[in-house]
Amino acid sequence: MNDYVFQDSLGQNIYLTFSPELFASHPDHVLIVPIYQGKLLFTCHPERGWELPGGKVEKGETAEQAAVREVWEETGAEIVIVKQLGQYKVEGTGIIFKKAIFLAQVLEWSNQRPQGYETVDSALYPIQVDTYQDKFSPFMKDGVMKQIQERLGTYPGATT
Repeated sequence: MNDYVFQDSLGQNIYLTFSPELFASHPDHVLIVPIYQGKLLFTCHPERGWELPGGKVEKGETAEQAAVREVWEETGAEIVIVKQLGQYKVEGTGIIFKKAIFLAQVLEWSNQRPQGYETVDSALYPIQVDTYQDKFSPFMKDGVMKQIQERLGTYPGATT
């Protein structure tokens, strides 16, 4: 059973869980919640806007390895995985994939992203950031981010 079921901005069905016994052993994608000096580290996609780092798990790597790689490619930061927070399945027309959500501690970040990757900037935002602002990606407004923030006690207006 899933903890939350809803649709994203593309009309795809999202099945979100925070129950470890329901996590798939080999997710296809990762989403990382990187924390640095008490703030969230976001990356900026040229078309979608500000979002948490994430992407596909490549052949031969674990989800944890993909998370470390994606954060480095998209922000230039070095991280250590703290824990897997959750996982969600996305079902849409012709697509189905599972995305692991990791909480990570940023060890080092200088805002010097590697060249040749798909993001254009990275920045720190307050831990209680409101991602429903226009500058944020539609994927930060689909309910997953809200549930992550509620789970961490960092949803805007919540006491931390």
